[in-house]
Amino acid sequence: MKKSLILLGCFAPLTSYAQVLWSDNFDSYSVGSLNGQGGWVLQNPPSNVVAEGNGRPLAHTSGQMVLQQPATAAAFALHVPTGWNGRTAGNDTLVMTGAIYVSSGTSNLGSAVMQVIGFNGGPSSMGHVGLINNRFVYGTGNSLFLGTAATMDQWNEVRIEVDTITNVSKLYGNGVLQGTESFTSGLVMNSWIFQTTSLGGAVSNPVYYDSMQAEAVPEPFTLVGLGLAGLVAARRKRA
Repeated sequence: MKKSLILLGCFAPLTSYAQVLWSDNFDSYSVGSLNGQGGWVLQNPPSNVVAEGNGRPLAHTSGQMVLQQPATAAAFALHVPTGWNGRTAGNDTLVMTGAIYVSSGTSNLGSAVMQVIGFNGGPSSMGHVGLINNRFVYGTGNSLFLGTAATMDQWNEVRIEVDTITNVSKLYGNGVLQGTESFTSGLVMNSWIFQTTSLGGAVSNPVYYDSMQAEAVPEPFTLVGLGLAGLVAARRKRA
């Protein structure tokens, strides 16, 4: 009986183990341009941090959110975390989550995606997911596929799971798996981006982002290794 309890003790925590690498709800930022705040680098037209209210949608969490004004071409905010380039591929799965609010408009319903970027001689998408004209979209590299229906004028949660061992990403919209796509091997995770896009036509209405987080989840074989290490330590202690 004691042996069984020791074994359960070694493996029970493994299913929930994850390391939060970064999270941001933008509540501590100054209202105005996001450039230079929290390590964000912008491409024109600029993104702005906006407070809730005043005719804007309520933030996904209390406080502030990020606004990207309409654009005829892609506009994005790029975040390169400190030390992120030093992470090696093949040691864990990166899980990136965020909330997107696309305001409906008359000429176009708006387009917005969140993506994880890898680098190997040049940047490439290791996974992207978002909304274009009442549908989720997803893909890797330069691919873009249509997913399930999505609703404008409300917060939609997106999720990217990047597996650096299998070179496969799983893309989710509101908890529903939109697709599983492969990406180029050898890419080292470099940064993440949220952006409006002109893929569905000129964006004619505001897009909001909030509640972003990146975490590392060890691969299954790593978890087993940790469990076995714990079991060995427990047996040595008993001896």
